Amino acid sequence: MTVSISFNGGKITDKLDLLTQTQLPWIAALTLSGKHKDDVSIATELKKDLIFEMEDSFRQVGSETRKLFHTKATKKTLFTEVSHKSDAAKGQAPSEYLKPQILGGPVLLTQFQRRLMREGYIKSSSYMLPLQDVSGFRRKNGRLAPSVYTQALWGISAMEDLRSSRHYGKNKTSSFKTKGSFVHVPRNATKNLGGESMKQYVQNLRALNYKKGDSWTGSLPKAGIYKVTAKGLKQVFQELDSIPKATKDTYLFNYASDLSVKKHAARIFRMKVKEVIGK
Repeated sequence: MTVSISFNGGKITDKLDLLTQTQLPWIAALTLSGKHKDDVSIATELKKDLIFEMEDSFRQVGSETRKLFHTKATKKTLFTEVSHKSDAAKGQAPSEYLKPQILGGPVLLTQFQRRLMREGYIKSSSYMLPLQDVSGFRRKNGRLAPSVYTQALWGISAMEDLRSSRHYGKNKTSSFKTKGSFVHVPRNATKNLGGESMKQYVQNLRALNYKKGDSWTGSLPKAGIYKVTAKGLKQVFQELDSIPKATKDTYLFNYASDLSVKKHAARIFRMKVKEVIGK
């Protein structure tokens, strides 16, 4: 997302002396974006305020999400833009995954979600929710690390197109009880067994999840992705019936931007007048 700031001095400039007025375009440009990227300006203060707003809106704010950029204003344009990062070496760009948090609507489908859909693990209307509070996994910025998602995909054979064809066959069931591996529990698994290999797969799931005294028929865990542990299955991802929707203005990007500009404009303008005119 991007906020655009153009200069309109209004009451700030109507009492300036002639010398100051001749330097007004340069002063205005400095007010908007400064001489360099770290120089105090409306843009740099706005970026700080947006980070504060994100910290107030979200439980965790990653390093990439914190990266905000602004364009340099000139005496001719008198215009600057402050925006979130619009590209990413891996995964989704902050400008994309933050958009639903600002405008509302379905959350962005990550590569992880799209691969699960493409490989038939979940429907296009479903969603595999990461359980961020689950213990025992690597974390980054307080959330499950990207490596956990990759390990889960490899573990359930959702990346076999990068190696060989995927199936619920001997290779999958033979290493089923290996501690540290991941397994997928399909929705309605008992109603859609899909052949002998799938029946064996479901039986293995029951065995891993079975606790002494439980009913064998009721021991099949809920749909999702689990890690195999010495004590049984630990759920890491939960399959939801629908794609979650973000509430509009969860992240008050536009409102916070407007307040920030109003808060800092006059102060920074007067600061730049002193810098240029020297009084």
